[in-house]
Amino acid sequence: MILETKRLILRPWKVDDAEDLYRYASDPDVGPPAGWPPHTSVENSRDIIKTVLSKPEIYAVCLKNGTPIGSVGLHLNGNTDMTDREDECELGYWIGKPFWGQGLIPEAARELLRHAFEELGMRSVWCDHYAGTLKSRRVQEKHGFVYHHTTEGLEVKLMNEIRIGHVMLLTRERWLEMGYYCYYLQQMIDAGDCYDIQMISGGYIKPSVLPDIRIDRQKAHEVCEQCQHRMCKEKQ
Repeated sequence: MILETKRLILRPWKVDDAEDLYRYASDPDVGPPAGWPPHTSVENSRDIIKTVLSKPEIYAVCLKNGTPIGSVGLHLNGNTDMTDREDECELGYWIGKPFWGQGLIPEAARELLRHAFEELGMRSVWCDHYAGTLKSRRVQEKHGFVYHHTTEGLEVKLMNEIRIGHVMLLTRERWLEMGYYCYYLQQMIDAGDCYDIQMISGGYIKPSVLPDIRIDRQKAHEVCEQCQHRMCKEKQ
């Protein structure tokens, strides 16, 4: 399956992606915070594509030109220790360092969560982060994940380390309560053009709230016409 967002294509990994994978996964600032060691060679990356990244619901995060720059996936029952239910899974993600701070992983995660709840019929999605990885926690909270529990003395086998892990949970009910994600509204928030954003959370908004949003009137037509006519169906 191939999924698409405003700026990204999410597709299965291919063996031919090994060089691009190694380019970003060999960075010591990328893998270790997520619990896996830097890739040591293109051949190492190729083996990981064959053994790890080829599992169901694991996607290469690609730019529109098809170049992979990271990975996002839903670890299904049998490939995660967070659940033994068929209608629950674990969200995982990472992106190459040159693309940090551009909102690309949140964009990819939004689409994968939509896929999980709408198309795979999941009732809950789990996610975790290690103590000290605040960026990862912010991604999770932005999409509605709430704190569930903390695990002390967590063995990170690939790193031969003991860490503290914080587990987050997003239920289907909470995801539905968050309403539609509006790409145009997020642009307004980022640009500082929203006067009243009390009812807005990270670009998510329910259609019933749209008339109550007060924005810069010079941009109201451009933005609100797109929002109200499309009812933010893109959910990006």
